[in-house]
Amino acid sequence: MNRWAIISGPSGAGSPAAAISPLQQAGEGPGVRAAGIGASSAFRLPPSAFPLRSRSGLSLMEVLISVFILSIGLLGVAALIPVGKLAMKETEASDRTGALGRAALHDLKVRGLLNLTWIPGYTYQPNTLVMPRSPNGYAYICTTAGTSSATTEPTWSNAVIEGSTVTDGTVTWTWAGSVFAIDPRGSIANPGTNYLSVNTSGTIDLYRGNLAATSAATPTVAAALADAIFRSQDDLMFSRPEEIIKTATVTPPPAGTRPVPSGGTLTSEGNASWFLTVGIDPLQPTLFNVSVVVCYKRDVSNNGADAALHNVTALSYGSGTGGAVIQVPGKWPANWALKNDDWVFLIDDSGVAPSAPIVQATWYRVVGAGYDGSTYTNITLVGPDWISPNTSNLTVVHVRGTTGVYTETVQLN
Repeated sequence: MNRWAIISGPSGAGSPAAAISPLQQAGEGPGVRAAGIGASSAFRLPPSAFPLRSRSGLSLMEVLISVFILSIGLLGVAALIPVGKLAMKETEASDRTGALGRAALHDLKVRGLLNLTWIPGYTYQPNTLVMPRSPNGYAYICTTAGTSSATTEPTWSNAVIEGSTVTDGTVTWTWAGSVFAIDPRGSIANPGTNYLSVNTSGTIDLYRGNLAATSAATPTVAAALADAIFRSQDDLMFSRPEEIIKTATVTPPPAGTRPVPSGGTLTSEGNASWFLTVGIDPLQPTLFNVSVVVCYKRDVSNNGADAALHNVTALSYGSGTGGAVIQVPGKWPANWALKNDDWVFLIDDSGVAPSAPIVQATWYRVVGAGYDGSTYTNITLVGPDWISPNTSNLTVVHVRGTTGVYTETVQLN
């Protein structure tokens, strides 16, 4: 039987017996009375099993603490943005270096410009690089222009002595060593010099020369061709005179075309350029380690302004990670601003004496540089292992604006 019941019907004498709850029958329940729904009926709800309780809100201090914690998290996320942008920039530069290096090397091979073999009866211009037809491990650079012998190849000097010369018809060849730079842009801009850099004692440690062209009418790579081959043409920009922008009338272009407005020019900024360093394997003279050195906004107008050479007094090998740690006397010049991710060319100088050819010449990336405050600048390098037994009397070359190096072992013609 229900615990609660509705009492209905008129009250008074003679009315039907009123229905009451068991509690009322037992005398324990409240009396039956009307509750706003009429005097003849009443309804009572049971007490809630989950009574409502009062609940207080957040205090101002709690809100401020929450905002503070949230701000720290947002600042941490914001701090990662420049780090991510820098990582993306470095990755892009690395990818671009590899792409430009592979493309440049392929272009030179296709054009036949890596054929450094001596040519009989050829008119050579200053700073042109050649190698004997029977490789002897060295290259030679033209220091006096003229025409080579038409019948007999000269006897090339094997003396590993800087400055030794060979006479060939009316041409004078100078020994350029087993490591040299192919840099037509720099060679053309500085016709009076045949080196990329000299050391502190004034001796040349890295000769720089041009390439012989495939046509006798143009004996060496000219400036226009050097820019086309050794400079990027990808960073295009469109420019036009200011008056054309203001007064030009717009004419609907023909379908499927994208015309250049009259007076406008489509040019390349040419920010990326490159040169080559070539190292001849002393054990296999037909094999060469060719490195395409990619630079950003390199200035070749003034010889010596883009490259500096320093003597290395000591080298210690990397701890199983490749590379090395080198010591340069004194403090690294402030105007060269050697910093992380720069590239340097480490050369074994044993080749400037009559004892042996240059054993190793390798490009390394700088990951740390610091002055000890009194004697040396210590530079940490990463890259291939330094296999030369020589750990002193080395040379390091630093070229401004180098963004990356692409190296490949090839067999030159």
